[in-house]
Amino acid sequence: MKILYDNISAYVLINNKKIRAELKVCDKCGNIKGSYWSKNNKYKNGGIWHYWCISCANKRNGKKSRLKNQYNISVEQYEKMLTNQDNKCAICKQEENNKSLSIDHNHNSNQIRALLCTRCNMLLGSINEDIELLKKIIAYLEYWNCQES
Repeated sequence: MKILYDNISAYVLINNKKIRAELKVCDKCGNIKGSYWSKNNKYKNGGIWHYWCISCANKRNGKKSRLKNQYNISVEQYEKMLTNQDNKCAICKQEENNKSLSIDHNHNSNQIRALLCTRCNMLLGSINEDIELLKKIIAYLEYWNCQES
């Protein structure tokens, strides 16, 4: 898709046809873009229409289908969890830099527990959520921390 600008108007070339597009501010990235606005890149949240540029909308729609297919939740539910956790990992309370927090879930029941940073999520996965193994790891670290003192 190619976007052309003519003074204040923007046009999108689709199949070599020049279609007038509106200039809007993307609610996600904040850039003013001449874009082809469609039902796929606008959504209603709290009674207010939000407009996203095509690149932000494509990222959101990809995430939307992944969240729905893997965890059966919506983007809005994910964002509510994120807000409730103050955008921080449920375990270490750190923010994830330039990445989304991962959805932690019980692998047997698929019940969603919370959002975790990559490090905490990988830690749980690498020990297969084995509480006894985690206790042994803690005891090991405590033993060696005492030895160093």
